[in-house]
Amino acid sequence: MPDSIIIEILTKQDCFLCDEAKEVVTRVIADYPVRLVMTDIESDSKLFDQFKERIPVVRINGEESFIYKAHETTLRRKLDKILGIAKAYCTRVGSGPFPTELFDELGGQIREQGKEFGTTTGRPRRCGWFDVVALRHAIWVNGFTSLAITKLDVLDDLDSLKICVKYKNNGNAIEDFPTNLSLLENCKPVYENLPGWKKNISGIKDYAQLPSNTKSYLKKIETLSGTPISLVSVGAERGETLVK
Repeated sequence: MPDSIIIEILTKQDCFLCDEAKEVVTRVIADYPVRLVMTDIESDSKLFDQFKERIPVVRINGEESFIYKAHETTLRRKLDKILGIAKAYCTRVGSGPFPTELFDELGGQIREQGKEFGTTTGRPRRCGWFDVVALRHAIWVNGFTSLAITKLDVLDDLDSLKICVKYKNNGNAIEDFPTNLSLLENCKPVYENLPGWKKNISGIKDYAQLPSNTKSYLKKIETLSGTPISLVSVGAERGETLVK
């Protein structure tokens, strides 16, 4: 975790909830490189007017994370690094909804290039375009703080790429992943198109050397998911994992 993390507790005199919040935060940050700042709202009229009815407030790098009560488990999750791993395209095994599934030759090309076949059964996996709606849901459920994007080299030969940015169902835009299976089954993807890079990237050893269109593709995933990418794999070998 970077040393620049600052946890600020907005407090005031004779506030037992503030004392409890401080106890929780102090107990947690003993395990992390975090600086704790205590701010008395009674010393600042603007802060007092804004927060007098809802303290304590715990802010992490300026973002409100807790109001009234700090939860130790949740705070630890916010401070921990949790790496989410996603392929540069989507796959699915077995039946079920798959909004971005490709049924044409392109889907077969990605399957062959990515060796998307069951290890034991040899059954072909279903392949499709990258789905940011599903990714955002996974980030929210698991608390990912950064992402690793794998098999980026599988897309080397494609002229253009698509990223699903939302769904449509009966003409209605859906930006959050549906938890209702029947609703998901009827969702159609809405894509944003990006140019491919048309270059073999498997031998690249430094993130800075990736083609500009490759970096644009990754940047778009970061922007749409709201989560930074920290690792990228451009091949199956250990040395083909790049640190961003």
